[in-house]
Amino acid sequence: MIESSSDARVGFLAELRRENALAEYRRWSQTLAILDADTARIERELEPRARELEAAAVRSVIAQANGWSEHQLAARLHEAETARDDLPAV
Repeated sequence: MIESSSDARVGFLAELRRENALAEYRRWSQTLAILDADTARIERELEPRARELEAAAVRSVIAQANGWSEHQLAARLHEAETARDDLPAV
């Protein structure tokens, strides 16, 4: 395995890859937590006509925070929600 290479430089690259994966997991975990909390708040506090506008505003802010377009966020959210909901053991 690459992690067990005797070349310290290669081992360092493997360590960076692992750190990147953990950071990506934390990003998505937090993103989904924010969306879940705000969706619950929106459902609780707003009338039906205002809900979609507020949800779109939340998604827009999250897209901006990540440097993505809203379309990119929608696609990535679909993947993240599928992984969370359909692959709970992951």
